[in-house]
Amino acid sequence: RVLARLAGIGAAAAPAQPWRFVGDPEVVARVIRAALADAGVEPAEIGLWLPSRNGVRDMDHAEEEAAREVFGNLPPSIAVKDAIGEMAAAGAAQLLVAARTIAGAAGPFNGSGRRRRALALSCGAGGNFLAAVLEGAE
Repeated sequence: RVLARLAGIGAAAAPAQPWRFVGDPEVVARVIRAALADAGVEPAEIGLWLPSRNGVRDMDHAEEEAAREVFGNLPPSIAVKDAIGEMAAAGAAQLLVAARTIAGAAGPFNGSGRRRRALALSCGAGGNFLAAVLEGAE
């Protein structure tokens, strides 16, 4: 069963040492905006935000600052890494959680419009950033 479709992606790099997460809100905001543009949606059309929030203070702060700049008031969020920690599969887990949540039969995400879209952000070591917009399957 198709749960969601990938509607748009954005990626960027702010090269750094592999053991260091770069806290640059400008790069994070650029990646988020690129994913929204690729999906052809406005920030207000995102109903669920899945931050990378990997526990690195500077990166988490930069991510939240960038998201507030793009979204204004942040949509409801699920921080997957709060539950499973930082690991190689965390980005994939975020996409799975986004797809399952916006496809769910119960709760606030089962309607149409804004709540049928999610944006997941993944920030990797070495300064790699990826944002993905998912839409609920029709």
